[in-house]
Amino acid sequence: VNNISRVFTCADLANGKADTIEVMMFVTDLAGNQDFCRTNIILQDNQDACPDVPTFGNLGGAIRGYNQNPSPEVLVNVQSAGSPITSGNTNGSGSYVFNNLNMHKDYMLIPEFDKDPLNGISTKDIVKIQRHILGLEILDSPYKYIAADVNRSGSITARDVSELRKLILGIDNNFENNKSWNFVDANWAITADNFASYKNHIQLNDFNQNAMNVDFISIKTGDVTGEANTGLQNQHQASRSNHNLVLEVGETNFDKNELIKIPIRSINNDFSLNGLQFAMQFDARALEFIAIESAGLEMDPSNYNVMGDGTIRLSWNGNQPKLISNMECLFYLVCQTKQVGQINYNSLRVIQEDYSAEAYTLGGDFEIAMVYRSSNNKVDESYELFQNIPNPFYSETNIYFRVPEEEHVMIGFYDISGKMLKSYEIAAKKGINTLKVKSEEFNSNGVLYY
Repeated sequence: VNNISRVFTCADLANGKADTIEVMMFVTDLAGNQDFCRTNIILQDNQDACPDVPTFGNLGGAIRGYNQNPSPEVLVNVQSAGSPITSGNTNGSGSYVFNNLNMHKDYMLIPEFDKDPLNGISTKDIVKIQRHILGLEILDSPYKYIAADVNRSGSITARDVSELRKLILGIDNNFENNKSWNFVDANWAITADNFASYKNHIQLNDFNQNAMNVDFISIKTGDVTGEANTGLQNQHQASRSNHNLVLEVGETNFDKNELIKIPIRSINNDFSLNGLQFAMQFDARALEFIAIESAGLEMDPSNYNVMGDGTIRLSWNGNQPKLISNMECLFYLVCQTKQVGQINYNSLRVIQEDYSAEAYTLGGDFEIAMVYRSSNNKVDESYELFQNIPNPFYSETNIYFRVPEEEHVMIGFYDISGKMLKSYEIAAKKGINTLKVKSEEFNSNGVLYY
């Protein structure tokens, strides 16, 4: 009240150029009566004596996986004082930027991509998580600890394995207590001890200069093999070997109202199996699924799920690699028959739609196929030629055969008159081999023999 003057300096100009400042003016008469008013003065640096301070700034960064794969199409939300300010999606390289944000405010950046929970997840992840839990193979990155903590309990336990298997089998559609993707500050000093304290945001206080390195690490819940990615156009496909785990069933006939046990055998040479997953589709008009019984693999109802369309999804892994012998029965499929029929490709087959058929071995990942043994498909004890899958086919089909040693093999194709249409020479390896043929390679329609 008693100040008769006020001095303004460059410190009063937030941008160093001009500002409108509210002041209070008091008036006192000789009798001591007082009154005041509020008014604004416009303060300008007309002589350019003050350094210019930017009013607006740019904020940006990149979002990548712990394997350095970019994360496109992630929605990044910007909040200030708890209120949304703006948002935008990362581009194809995982980068984002927000231009012309007001300086000297607090901002919180919150990435979000809560989609496609099964993206990048398979029983292979369960194998890795289980081996970590047992202390056989510790996860080599604290980011993988976040991925493995499926239920976000702060620890990695059998409950995480159970929840992940339910998702893989289609019993659950989402994670119960977690998001599909989490995003952590790329500059956070994460360790195996503090991984559970992560936050899905970055807080910037008193934003006073451009910040273009506000980076996040994206982590797909359940994916400890690094096979997931955001953005449909950049989906990472897991690399598979050229080897196959070939399952065999016999082409057996059945009558109506029979309880049958169908042995599912491996016809590969001896190998060590860590885990597998695949889906079988059965003809619901002819068969009613009852159960799966253990044989070489210990199975219980937690390892499979019967879908509404006559599809059975299986997911199995062992605590230790399981040695599988040639012609060993892995398990039995128990069914009640509804009509007279035969077990063949039309009544029971492995399908690949929406559920990869793959096995995980000490020698790498194998794709799973199913073949059918009839009474006349066996050449001798060492050589076997199996029915092509699928049959009939329109674009391409696979032919499986076994040889006792590495050697050159010729497979010929003939029309119904016996004329050879095409032959293939193959450098076959010992055991099961696959020949993929396409219909466009034959100048013929109708029935073919090989």
